[in-house]
Amino acid sequence: MTQTNRRAGGVSPPVSDQSPDSRMTGGLTPPARQGVGGAHRWAVIAIALMLAGQAVVMTLTATRLSSTHDEYWHVPVGLLNWKTGRFDVEPSNPPLLRMWATWPLLFTSADSPRTEPTTDLNRFGDDFLAANREHFDRYVVLARLPIILLTIAAGALLARWAWEWQGPWAACLVTWLWSREPTVLAHGSLVTTDAGGAVFWIAALFAAWRFAQRPTTRNAVLAGALLGLAQAAKFTNVLLVPL
Repeated sequence: MTQTNRRAGGVSPPVSDQSPDSRMTGGLTPPARQGVGGAHRWAVIAIALMLAGQAVVMTLTATRLSSTHDEYWHVPVGLLNWKTGRFDVEPSNPPLLRMWATWPLLFTSADSPRTEPTTDLNRFGDDFLAANREHFDRYVVLARLPIILLTIAAGALLARWAWEWQGPWAACLVTWLWSREPTVLAHGSLVTTDAGGAVFWIAALFAAWRFAQRPTTRNAVLAGALLGLAQAAKFTNVLLVPL
């Protein structure tokens, strides 16, 4: 039986299903929630602008620097890996990052003539320079661009990790630090295993963290795949295994 309010003439007033906050705002989303959404949107914009600025700085660096010592033989060996399918010509570094860096050269006339292993790594660079003298600097710049993409992807991944852990402002702080760190700006513009190795180190740790949070089959496969890619990027990433 429905209870009545005797002082109101026996009729109980209708009870609203809306919360007090909703009644105060006419049924609309409370202002506080709208503010949170706006803050998230501005955080995403800030992160994107910081990473875009980092990409511009590293691209300008890549176009202005001459070939470094390691790039002198990383670039021709990476191209040689693609064209011959051999990985024994220079076994002191894994092939993943060199092949990632040199895939744009497959669409050019670049040639890496030396096909036999040698302990004098500069011989790879000497032969590559002799075969591509007119476009040597251009080919080095093209090989640097994929490394820049990896470095920017690492910044985005760090932002995602910080966002999931501590929220949007932590993501902005992490992105600000990553996009302005001198070592990242320097090595992220070069065809070496340093920046790429760090990228896969970060990715493997992030995947392991997500698996610890949500131990699903998908997260397990992703963590295992990134751990394997990290080993193919840099030999010292074997230190990830006990972690």
